[in-house]
Amino acid sequence: MSKTKPTLIIDTREQKPLNITSGKIFEEIVRGKLDTGDYSIVGLESILCIERKGEVSEFAQNIFQERFIKELERTTLYKYVFVLFEFDMYDLLLFPKNLPLKVQKKIHYNGKFVLKKLIELQTTFPNIHFMFCGNNTKEVLESICKRVIELEW
Repeated sequence: MSKTKPTLIIDTREQKPLNITSGKIFEEIVRGKLDTGDYSIVGLESILCIERKGEVSEFAQNIFQERFIKELERTTLYKYVFVLFEFDMYDLLLFPKNLPLKVQKKIHYNGKFVLKKLIELQTTFPNIHFMFCGNNTKEVLESICKRVIELEW
């Protein structure tokens, strides 16, 4: 690979992308279609997959969706796979009590159940690194990219 700075690619379906800027790590930031995940590096799309989950409720819904499980199955082909949670373990365990009351009434499972499903996913897909990042998701993503660039660029 080239010694110039890489380009970060953000999937076009990513609704609210992280505010990552070019310069220090990346030559530029582009939007494009990724087959799996929300973020990768141009030229490394076949080995680096970073998926981001913004809220516990998003992840809690995903664990019941066949589409999400199929996406995780596709990651077995990748060398580096990360799912970054923009929330903490506390937020997950508090679920759904951290939602408005009228939404809570529609949900028939709790944070302990979501944690159980997360542990099942981790044991089913040991290649995936599930990381609770809280408000530090951007910094974690940048650090992951730096390490992968050092190894693969």
